[in-house]
Amino acid sequence: MLSARLLGLTRFGIGVYCKGVGGPEVARDGGNAVGEADAHVLSRLRVINEVSAAALEHPSREGTCQAVADAIARHFSYFEVNVFEVVGDKGELVLLAQSPKRDSARKVPHRQPIGVGLLGVAVRERRSVLANDVSRDGGHVLASDQEKLCGSELCVPVLAGDQVVAVIDVECCQANAFTESDRLALEAIARVVGLALHAAEVYETLERQVAELRDMQCQLVNSERLADVGRLTSRVAHEIRNPLSTIGGFAHRIQRRPGLDEQTARYAAVIVEEVQRLERLLSGIMDFVRPGQPEKRPVDINGILRRAVLVCEGARAGKSIRVEEDLAPQLPQAMADPDQIQQVFVNIIRNAFDSIKDAGTVTVGTRQAGAEIVVSISDTGEGITPELLSRIFDPFFTTKPGGTGLGLAVASKIVEDHGGRILIGSELGRGTHVKIRLPIGRQPFA
Repeated sequence: MLSARLLGLTRFGIGVYCKGVGGPEVARDGGNAVGEADAHVLSRLRVINEVSAAALEHPSREGTCQAVADAIARHFSYFEVNVFEVVGDKGELVLLAQSPKRDSARKVPHRQPIGVGLLGVAVRERRSVLANDVSRDGGHVLASDQEKLCGSELCVPVLAGDQVVAVIDVECCQANAFTESDRLALEAIARVVGLALHAAEVYETLERQVAELRDMQCQLVNSERLADVGRLTSRVAHEIRNPLSTIGGFAHRIQRRPGLDEQTARYAAVIVEEVQRLERLLSGIMDFVRPGQPEKRPVDINGILRRAVLVCEGARAGKSIRVEEDLAPQLPQAMADPDQIQQVFVNIIRNAFDSIKDAGTVTVGTRQAGAEIVVSISDTGEGITPELLSRIFDPFFTTKPGGTGLGLAVASKIVEDHGGRILIGSELGRGTHVKIRLPIGRQPFA
């Protein structure tokens, strides 16, 4: 029991000064003897101080709780010490720490309902609960049929402000194992643990915010670099386009010459084809680095998708490709730039047609999903391996001969600028499925 005479405790250097009422002043400095009761109190206070120090050493909630459980088990010699976190939004108590770690039915992260047993009383009534004979007092919740009933249990709530955030639960095998001294000691520890858990929460919040700020800084630096690269690329592309047009024009004139020999005609055709390929590449680069701000307005996605299919008709020439439509009637409008969104659909539909060698099916569909319109474009083509699929949006990455590798990169950038996203799934030999999710506009399209 705590000494009734002990009222104050102050540290001076390495000594501890204790003042009582109606009795002598004593100083514990390594030489003077103290009364047995006061020695017991000083021992408990020293333990409380050490446990509290352990609680404040760790910046994380889990680390704090485990340090407290270990320190309590070490100094108080209880059979088992558990620290439960109160997860109010889920109505649960989650075991965060246990000491000593033994082959117990309850292991981290054991969960149990918040409102049952002695733990539930401690949380609900915000007070410590002592059952010195569990078999008689009841209230202990068994984690499983294999768990043996303990003899004594003491549950002490941990408060941060006016909210119960955790519970310290200590158990002993024999009955009548706990005294009022145990209760007071654990309540003192619980107050410090509450401060430590609050500090840990603040620390974790600050850590997250610092990490987010670093990410934002990196993104800002990268965006500035990309902007510089974009301006340089745009200028280089513009400078290349003019002489390229001149070369292509002269090659066309050579092709139209009367009496042209076969070898010269073949060379001229190669020049024309290569110029056209480079012009497509330059157009793709310009679209990627300078797509322009989308001029958003309410648009009919079904209509744009149908036009995109018509634009791509040439890509399925000479193949037996069936196009199937599954368009939702009364589809709401999307807030989008119609020209840019059509470019997205065209790039993806052309890829779908190109992926089919001889015969197959391309299916285009639309539907509403909450506050989004989902456009799906799937094909029964060759499909893509998982390794290649992970690089599908990388600029200049292509699996097609003569491809620029910019179609999907441009499409992805446009959709992101519209506040949407593109999802692609594929299976080798079975085909590819693309989903484009776009925000809904204000008015339904009749």
